[in-house]
Amino acid sequence: MAGLSGLVTAALTTDYGRVARQAQRNLILGAMVGLLLLTAYVGGVGALAFYLSTVAGPAVALLVIALGALAFALVLLAAILVSNRREREIQRRRTQAARSSALVNVGLSALPILLRSRPLPSLGIAALAAFAVGLMTLEPTRKE
Repeated sequence: MAGLSGLVTAALTTDYGRVARQAQRNLILGAMVGLLLLTAYVGGVGALAFYLSTVAGPAVALLVIALGALAFALVLLAAILVSNRREREIQRRRTQAARSSALVNVGLSALPILLRSRPLPSLGIAALAAFAVGLMTLEPTRKE
């Protein structure tokens, strides 16, 4: 309860007007920075187009810029796909670990009940359960 009362007290004493003004200021400044970055990008691409048009002609200059942008976009797309795949793999492993952990917990909680009833069959059941958990936690080897 002490933690909850501290949170309630902090929520009641916070100046939300100040928080709103700060968020509004950050939004406006972020928009201005974004506009300036976009202007710098367009200026840079224009300067590159002018320079390349003096060297190789306007059509080739625009083609080089377009191909460069396409190559950069494909590299970014590949990086995003690899990152998403890695994140899915990490999530799959976490889910698998949680499932095997839950199975172990269920087995360990049922073990005293089994041992009280009949010791010898219970030992066989426990060994079989441990073997099954071991098989579930092992990762299959993939040949690549």
